[in-house]
Amino acid sequence: TNSASISQESTSSLWGTGNTANITQDFGTSNTASITQYGSSNQASISQEGSNNTASINQQGNYNYANISQTASYAQASVSQIGDYNSIDIQQSDNNRPQIAQSSSSNTITINNVNWIPNQNFQSVTQTGTSNSASIDQSAGTNNYANTVQTGSNDVVAAVQGGNQADNVIVYQTGDNNASTISQDISGVNTTIQTVVVTQTGYGNSANVTQQ
Repeated sequence: TNSASISQESTSSLWGTGNTANITQDFGTSNTASITQYGSSNQASISQEGSNNTASINQQGNYNYANISQTASYAQASVSQIGDYNSIDIQQSDNNRPQIAQSSSSNTITINNVNWIPNQNFQSVTQTGTSNSASIDQSAGTNNYANTVQTGSNDVVAAVQGGNQADNVIVYQTGDNNASTISQDISGVNTTIQTVVVTQTGYGNSANVTQQ
């Protein structure tokens, strides 16, 4: 069990800019890694290969980038970003529980399940602000769950699930001119109940659901 922590903060009122923090944990299980950055144009990256690992990134400022790659089972990922024009990229295997939160505007989130059969992932995304986007790819595996909450206008959600067994997508959007696009593969002999629930409150919103 290994532990690594990086903090890049500034005592000045301007915070730090252009910082880079990388943590790589290739061996062992139940490892923990955390990165905290205050300022703009910072980059944080965590790579973990063992099972039961935990990774967290906290960034405050604009134009920041956070990446977490976890290639084994039962991993936990937590990312929090506060500011504009930030981006988050998550790659995970199976039985994982990422919790992602962004506050402010023009932010992006991308979550991908990288293994051939990434089963039983529970993905929670919360974006507060305007012109934010979330992309979730669960195109393989079964029993996956994607929950996205966006509280603003001009937000976009795109989710793909292809395991054709007990997959669920839940989207809740408040505000105007939001868009949701959901695709589920419900073909094959293993097909069981697939669920999509999209709730939009406001004007000028669009929702497209494809189950095929």
